[in-house]
Amino acid sequence: MTVNPAIPRWSQGEKSKNMGPTLLRLLHCFGKYRWYIYIGSVLTLFNSILTVLGPNYLSQMTNLVADGISEGTGIDLALATHLALCLAAIYAVAFLCEAAGTRLAWVAEEINGDALRKMLSEKISRISVGTLDSMRPGDIMSRFANDTDNIRSKGADCFTNMASAVSMFAGCIVMMFLTDWRLAVITLIPNLLGFLGIRMMIRWSQKYYRAQSKDLGRMNNLVSEVFDGLNVVSVYNGVDAARKSYVEINDSLYVSAFRSRFVGGLMPQLTGFVNNIGYVLVCIAGALFILEGTATYGTIVAFIIFAKLLNHPLTRIANALANVQMVAVSCERVFEFLDTPEMEDESGKADAPKDVKGRVDIEDVSFSYVPGTEILHGLSLSAAPGQKVAIVGPTGAGKTTIANLLLRFYDADSGRISIDGMDITEIRREEVRRLFSVVLQEAWMLRGTIRENITLGN
Repeated sequence: MTVNPAIPRWSQGEKSKNMGPTLLRLLHCFGKYRWYIYIGSVLTLFNSILTVLGPNYLSQMTNLVADGISEGTGIDLALATHLALCLAAIYAVAFLCEAAGTRLAWVAEEINGDALRKMLSEKISRISVGTLDSMRPGDIMSRFANDTDNIRSKGADCFTNMASAVSMFAGCIVMMFLTDWRLAVITLIPNLLGFLGIRMMIRWSQKYYRAQSKDLGRMNNLVSEVFDGLNVVSVYNGVDAARKSYVEINDSLYVSAFRSRFVGGLMPQLTGFVNNIGYVLVCIAGALFILEGTATYGTIVAFIIFAKLLNHPLTRIANALANVQMVAVSCERVFEFLDTPEMEDESGKADAPKDVKGRVDIEDVSFSYVPGTEILHGLSLSAAPGQKVAIVGPTGAGKTTIANLLLRFYDADSGRISIDGMDITEIRREEVRRLFSVVLQEAWMLRGTIRENITLGN
């Protein structure tokens, strides 16, 4: 595929697949609010540590009750109450840590979403009209709306949920081996096999998330173009072609969206199945160990809780990995737009002449939108101050191109355009455009009075 270096890669169909650097750049975009994510991750770490301590207290309470019944000595209510209060305090503090961490992540997400939208808004004003013309409007809208919303709603969760899930998983493993290494191995085997299956499904689903994001951009682009130019489409009998394109894109979007949701929906089901297998194995092996006298009832109770806790981080890891795929694709698309080449800095160029007479000279100007395909070939003309000049010709003759060059939406490949003898390329773009009044073929009326619309340029 031939790549035009003047046009950004994302508008030519190429895709970046550097997930790690992309997510690191997203974290950097949070600015000072990334500390919210760091603090939230630490709080979720405390929540995980406290949560995995709970089953040991339940194990002690179970053994206390079982020993009191089997030995006929009765239950030590004072000790049972003490253990129950300790367990309640542990879970209460864990809840507060999780709630505070989640709150910080939400704040960081909302602020980052607002910052990204502002960055995109500022960026688009620094991109040349020529570059914007090479992009699809609907795809740009998709990046501004869909992709930024994905990052806003799931960006910080990717980091905090992953930190919480990994710490919970590690804590469960440590506590299980400290409690009974045999039951720990039995519990871990199905969960690790399930996690490997989830990893394979994540890799499998990535291409479908990419295709879905691409199809959404194509759909937005088609709808935007057809509705904006509905009269033109109808006059030139393009309705059938537009409908055919819509059906093709819609079918592709249906397939990619269905596959991505189907694969994503299998992950929780797989973790649930693995968790049930873990329960069964713990109960069977635990019963055998109790009969041998090498385990207690409290150990079995603790491992049933551990099996459930172990499934919880696996589920969160699965969901976090699925969200990471969506966030990474959205970040790639947003960052590719932010990396689009900008117009050159013209702060050192001159202001427009103060006393403008209005003489316009176009001298031997040649121009091409696409390198190698010239639209204007050595064009020369002059307009004296006060003179009325009409440029007429068939579609594609270059009338709009001349207006684009006069307003410096594009710069000529060769030749010179001057106002009162001063080359317009030596004047800042905004100063050049202040010298012209433009009446468009299609009127754009902004909110306000007609007078306010007319005087808007000043």
